Amino acid sequence: RTLTQAATPGLLTASQALRRMAAVGWRNLSLVDAKVVAPYAVAFAAIPTLAAASGREHYPPWPVLPLSTTTLLNHFTFVRAKLPARWWSLLSSAFTHLDANHRDSNLLSLLFSALPLARRLGSRGMAAVFLGGHIAAALNTRGRVLQLERYVDRSTGRLAPSWLSAGVAKLFNTASPQAALGGSAGVFALFGFDLCLGVRSGLDLLRRGASEEQVVGEGLRLLLGLLPVVSMVLSEHRSLEAGESLSVAHAAHLTGFAWGVACCVASALFGGGEETRQRGVGAAPARGRFGTGVAGRRLGRE
Repeated sequence: RTLTQAATPGLLTASQALRRMAAVGWRNLSLVDAKVVAPYAVAFAAIPTLAAASGREHYPPWPVLPLSTTTLLNHFTFVRAKLPARWWSLLSSAFTHLDANHRDSNLLSLLFSALPLARRLGSRGMAAVFLGGHIAAALNTRGRVLQLERYVDRSTGRLAPSWLSAGVAKLFNTASPQAALGGSAGVFALFGFDLCLGVRSGLDLLRRGASEEQVVGEGLRLLLGLLPVVSMVLSEHRSLEAGESLSVAHAAHLTGFAWGVACCVASALFGGGEETRQRGVGAAPARGRFGTGVAGRRLGRE
């Protein structure tokens, strides 16, 4: 999520996430999968939100790092103008959030999207997809400019979101549109990888000469996962072009999603043989949430 967005309720509630987790093939998850995802989840939880550090909300009931608002803005928020001096903010900004709703939404989304892919991706693959998607989205400042153009006061050249609080509006005017924080671009990258994985699975099924019953069954399963994702991508694109909703970083989501698809295609083209292509980036085979590697609906907000 960029500093050019305001906090809104998460796209996925805890009860919805738990129901979805119970409905899909999570029984095959192991400690190996948890170890791949744990560093990201722990970082999400350990870094305090900007709202908590500034006293606008309570700290969570678990221990967090003693970071001030100044430290978070200077070292855990990405600002393009500060490159290359503060290069580390390209990574650290993926784990910083505006408030508890922002953090919790992205944390649930991360668990839902990353755990089913953990064994296939492995630690290096997870870093390449998640962190790579975040970095690509953070560097794509042009997309955020397009989203904000309708909110600029032409007489002053500054953003004029009168419906925001004074503190958030100040962030808009001093840091936007180059500043970014939040991990949902990385989550969208995982969705893109998972969707591409599903398409590859369907194509492999046809190439192996599977029976008509298998093709129809897997095809319907793939379609059920594909349609919501296509709808989500088209919705994000329409919202970006219309300059809708500063509460959602549409450009970051689309950039992250495209990065995930690109990673999946690269693993297929340069994976080094049929066995590696079947396994993906990581070292062990795994199936996606829908049995064919297809991503679900959008769950994160940059």
